[in-house]
Amino acid sequence: MIDILLLAIIAVIAWCLSGEGAYAACMSLINVIISGLLAMNFFEPLAGFLASNISQSSDGRWDMIALIGLFVVFVTLFRVATDQLISTYIQVHPLLHQIGSWGGGVLTGYVTMAFLLTALN
Repeated sequence: MIDILLLAIIAVIAWCLSGEGAYAACMSLINVIISGLLAMNFFEPLAGFLASNISQSSDGRWDMIALIGLFVVFVTLFRVATDQLISTYIQVHPLLHQIGSWGGGVLTGYVTMAFLLTALN
């Protein structure tokens, strides 16, 4: 069941990003990779803070919540920043546009799926 859900995540992200163009799909891929790295770096202090202030339980639930929460916050911030800074459309060859759009979308979906699977462990 989880395999189908993970494939659906890749498919939905690829489909959503393919309509935005090659440049936006590649920028989203960079945003997701950097957001994943930042979330992996800063989730432990946040999880410790949440566990000590909200709940006294020491299970791994706060680790997952902090990791996914930071990932969502970083992706949102980077997406808003790139949309504000780069508002132009770069024209490329139509074949490169299709390959870049779908390729960037599939890779972004794959990285997002891999991050979520890592957070669940």
